[in-house]
Amino acid sequence: MADYKIFTRDGTCEANTYFVVFGPEVLVIDASNRFDRSMIPEGTVKAVLLTHGHFDHILTAEDYVKKFSCPIYVSKEELSCFTDPELNVSACFGFATILHVEAKTWDSNTITSEELGFSEPGLFTVKVIPTPGHSEGSVCFLLDIGGEKMLFTGDTLFRGTVGRIDLPGGSAKKMQESIKLLSQMDDDLLCFPGHGEPTTIGQEKQYNLYFGDISVDGRVVEI
Repeated sequence: MADYKIFTRDGTCEANTYFVVFGPEVLVIDASNRFDRSMIPEGTVKAVLLTHGHFDHILTAEDYVKKFSCPIYVSKEELSCFTDPELNVSACFGFATILHVEAKTWDSNTITSEELGFSEPGLFTVKVIPTPGHSEGSVCFLLDIGGEKMLFTGDTLFRGTVGRIDLPGGSAKKMQESIKLLSQMDDDLLCFPGHGEPTTIGQEKQYNLYFGDISVDGRVVEI
């Protein structure tokens, strides 16, 4: 299994930016904060993955493109958030976040490290799991590094609770379905949320009141 480290920095609205470091190459998940040279002196960002398009998760995406010429990936349902302050909800806070960069979308639900520009073949894979509810195009990223798996849940799942459903694109029904979907995953799966501290699926099954009946209409996540 490849050597790696994960660093976290919270930024706007205390949203987490995750830096997954493989030697000199870095994968960024959500862009609330800028690249921190004090943590990663020699790193080069190869790609940025966004769990959804709200302003506190995309705010510094343009900085990464300018500094590293790296691609930004987001679900197709969230593309319009880059240029619409109503959809990225910055307008709700009295300002307008507009990004002047183009983002890519994924062609399949599994992305390889090679596709993201990493030099070592087979370094990791990322499974994209659609989890609408907080927003229409919210996703979770299941990162698999040589068989070690971890889930980046964005604003779908937090420690002890779930994301808001009262913002543009939010849906209580879809959030319930997404949480039921996550409930099927292994109890020991480590989860890195968009805000707050890490948790596990097992801990959320035990303490999170939003976890209940785990049946989902024909949808099964294989991990």
